[in-house]
Amino acid sequence: GGPGFPSYYLEPLKALATERPVILYDQLGCGRSDRPDDNSLWTLDRFVQELHEVKNALQLDRFHLFGHSWGSMIVAEYLSGTTEGISTVTFAGPVLSVETYLATVNKLKQGLPEATRDTLVAHESDRSFFATDYQEAYEAFMKAHWCRISPFPDEIQRSFQEFNSEIFQTMWGQVEFFCTGNLAGFDRTDILVDLHMPVLYTCGRYDITTPENVATYACMTEDSTVAIFEKSGHMTMNEEPEQYISTLSKFLNRQEFAD
Repeated sequence: GGPGFPSYYLEPLKALATERPVILYDQLGCGRSDRPDDNSLWTLDRFVQELHEVKNALQLDRFHLFGHSWGSMIVAEYLSGTTEGISTVTFAGPVLSVETYLATVNKLKQGLPEATRDTLVAHESDRSFFATDYQEAYEAFMKAHWCRISPFPDEIQRSFQEFNSEIFQTMWGQVEFFCTGNLAGFDRTDILVDLHMPVLYTCGRYDITTPENVATYACMTEDSTVAIFEKSGHMTMNEEPEQYISTLSKFLNRQEFAD
């Protein structure tokens, strides 16, 4: 998830371990990984290389690749260099074009209650993101489109406790509505036409990445499946875990049985 967000929130995926090994890892700078004080490390290339190192260290000759949100950006960049050994790809709540994502979240902002929307717009004009009323309005947006369970599930709260905001600010910025970090301009939709393995796209009905965006990406992909989770925002695996695991399990098993 978002740069600097630990992997705890992905723990529902451990349910798949009854069928196959499941590997989660905390990226450098968050969770249980080391936290070097060096902002020059926070680049997309560095995190893609980290994925290569995990794959090589565990000697993974054949594997399924899963990326959620910011993780989908890492996966897409990884795939631009190699698809060797990859059985399937899952893009969960994917952000494959920053321009598309920003247009989407700002359109969703317009759908908020008028008072909430006006508060966000007023503070964004002078970038006063830490004003109390802005933070309250921002939280309302996140509860509508990021995670619709209140309070947030325990695994999400633990991820927040070990979140590294320095990485997020360096790579993305202060809030979802603007990308001022080094991910600005990212777009890897070009690789979708060259993916010749099964690809699963997942998304919540109220997701910040929207079913419409996911459908557009799927149309670019030769062998794609789309799963929309009707009660969820962006954190589909936490909001509808049983349905999510069932969907992912069926997708992975279908490919393994085909092999």
